[in-house]
Amino acid sequence: MKKSHLAILAVFAAAALSLSACAQAPDASTGSSASSSTSAAGNDNSNSGEFKACMVSDSAGFNDKSFNETSLQGLNKAASDLGVKTAKVESKDDKDYATNLQSMVDAKCSIVVSVGFLLEKPTVAIARANPNVKFAIVDDNPANPPENLKPLVFNTAQSSFEAGY
Repeated sequence: MKKSHLAILAVFAAAALSLSACAQAPDASTGSSASSSTSAAGNDNSNSGEFKACMVSDSAGFNDKSFNETSLQGLNKAASDLGVKTAKVESKDDKDYATNLQSMVDAKCSIVVSVGFLLEKPTVAIARANPNVKFAIVDDNPANPPENLKPLVFNTAQSSFEAGY
């Protein structure tokens, strides 16, 4: 009898873990922090039509079946769903990173997203040289990043926990 109670408890626990991932996303209209953080960097582009999101891939390119490809999908979704202007540069070689990042700054991007840890040094350097432009870097967390650079690091332990459980 105890084993059947334990089995029922395990089923409910698994269901609770599975259903906890089904929560509704917060309403975007109530979040005022995004617009205030945009203006804090000197780029007050509260109208999505004026906002320009730009991306630089690492040398693997946008068809790498990994971070570059999924990041590009996010950029394309922002363009289609939110109406933001976009630009992208696919790096062919590691030597292209600084030039490609600077080209996005020169293109008057509101935010420049670099994809991959290989772009850490050039992204930090360009972000420091351009404090009025927002930057983000996927899959990297630089030590002492400038104020205008946000790391986008995924906590793989969170998704792996439930799968492993």
